[in-house]
Amino acid sequence: MLLKPARSRKSRARRSPAAKSAQVLSRCNFQGPSQKESLLIPRTSGIYFIVCKATGRFYVGSALDLLMRRRTHWNALRGGKHGNKYLQRAWRRHGEANFEFQVVELVRPSRLLATEQSWLNKTRCIDRSIGFNILPRAFSSSSAAVQPRKGFFDPSGRPVIIKNLHKFCRQNRLSFTAMAQLYHGRSKLKSHKG
Repeated sequence: MLLKPARSRKSRARRSPAAKSAQVLSRCNFQGPSQKESLLIPRTSGIYFIVCKATGRFYVGSALDLLMRRRTHWNALRGGKHGNKYLQRAWRRHGEANFEFQVVELVRPSRLLATEQSWLNKTRCIDRSIGFNILPRAFSSSSAAVQPRKGFFDPSGRPVIIKNLHKFCRQNRLSFTAMAQLYHGRSKLKSHKG
């Protein structure tokens, strides 16, 4: 009977994506919160991970309100409409019970993007075998939403410069579709209430 040579522990870890993710997290001195801590997500700004316990892969993100951000992610994932196709695919494959939202670091809002970028660099979560992140740079969706926009009309037909798109749509009770069309610049006509 032929025996295969035993592989070292190091070589086995290199082959397994879950082990690779665990190595990255251990190098960053990250220890996930206890069960009790994970139930108490603060409503402050900070950095978070969405960890797939089945594979060890994770998503790194930042938010001004961590609790609201978790709700937004979970609602999109449950509805099958999350913007990150890799995270959505893993959610469908492994189920909600295998995902965990972990607060990694509380950060002042002015340092949020810089801190997120340092976590992206440290964890290398752009690598498909390690994480779910798609973009190599930290990006704030709120910064895109707060750009002044010209050439739009409010629901009464008056020309308006929109400084905060989300706030404008909320105040005028515009539907999500109308908001998306405004955001992507597809609609320069009078908005309709949704």
